[in-house]
Amino acid sequence: YIHQAINMVRTNMFVGGAIAVVVLMLFLRNWRATLVVALAIPIAVIGTFLMVAALGRTLNVVSLAGMAFAVGMVVDNAVVVLENIYRHRQLGREPFNAALSGASEVWGAVLAGTLTTMAVFVPVIFVREEAGQLFRDISIATAVAVGLSLIVAVTVIPTISARLFAAERRATLATDEQAERQRFAGWVAGVVAAVNRSMLLRAAVIVGLTGGSLAAVPFLIRDTTYLPAGNRNLIFGFLLTPPGYSLDEFNRMAEVVEEVISPYWSAEPGSAEQRALDEAWVRQVRARMEAHAIRELNNKSLGPLERDRLRREWLTPPPLIDNFFFVSFNGGCFMGASSRDPARVKPLKRLLESAGGRIPGVFPIFLQTQIFSFGGGNNAEVQIRGDDIDKVTAAANAMFMRCMREFGAPPNPSPSNFNLGRPELR
Repeated sequence: YIHQAINMVRTNMFVGGAIAVVVLMLFLRNWRATLVVALAIPIAVIGTFLMVAALGRTLNVVSLAGMAFAVGMVVDNAVVVLENIYRHRQLGREPFNAALSGASEVWGAVLAGTLTTMAVFVPVIFVREEAGQLFRDISIATAVAVGLSLIVAVTVIPTISARLFAAERRATLATDEQAERQRFAGWVAGVVAAVNRSMLLRAAVIVGLTGGSLAAVPFLIRDTTYLPAGNRNLIFGFLLTPPGYSLDEFNRMAEVVEEVISPYWSAEPGSAEQRALDEAWVRQVRARMEAHAIRELNNKSLGPLERDRLRREWLTPPPLIDNFFFVSFNGGCFMGASSRDPARVKPLKRLLESAGGRIPGVFPIFLQTQIFSFGGGNNAEVQIRGDDIDKVTAAANAMFMRCMREFGAPPNPSPSNFNLGRPELR
């Protein structure tokens, strides 16, 4: 898993750098200018590797992620400096003078932008708590990469620009293209000037933007957690059963579950059988939605965006299953499955829930296993004690249902079947 995660981050660095170069080529439309900026990426990243080693840090998923983030940030300073050099070159100045004047004019702004970016990451380096231990490597990698990009932008970029632009004919824009750019720039300048001329209009723009942002907060804000759940390729869960089930009953339950999910491990990817499974899943979910039979979607505290996200998740057909297990022991049972497509794991949770929900008297609980689980991860443990078992059970049941309403997911009680009753033979 560790090697897979590091390879993924390394691939993202190369892919991100390639995309940044393509975007630069589309906007600059000059291969020499694109080459100059593209050279800033490996120089800054290689320097970051050296600084990370000099500071006694290791190369891990977190530090590599910081370098991957910085790939897009290290070109910012280079683009600002190069664009100004290129503008001076278009005005007819010689390559050396264009490089000197262009870099001199914007180096102060580049320095200010770099320092403000580094100011966000540097304080995290000195945090001693768990947050500092988790994010120190990413802060070091990002701050070092951005700082090195400043040095590259004011030293390497002007030098290379003077060399490459010396071999290029003086660039001039076509008349039509220049006129089109001037019209767009004039339109933007006119809108800004119109807003600035009227104090009432300025106030209206400020109030409108601020009010719109605040009004959108309830619809856009998400639940907060200590760490992300991650994307481990495993869905694991329990089937909460009434007490006293025999081994034969658990075998019958396993047959019901297998009947539902066995087509998902026997079908071949891209086959007609898989397409039929996907179509049948969508029809089944739509029918359950119309009958209001999906408990998650009946939560009245859900916002419109959250409800729409859950609807889309339910309507997403499950992937084919790679591995599956069903285990019964000590009067209980659990099961899990992994996906053939590691990028699509979460929809399997809906499939297993649906399979477990077909068994009468059983409550299915499934989740995607977390990568981060330090000290219990995002969990909180609540113990309910008392002398009266009926009152304890009633209080635990009330808390169980409140968690279902508030969080949209059941807690993990111990014992798991506390609220299913304990019939006795007298």
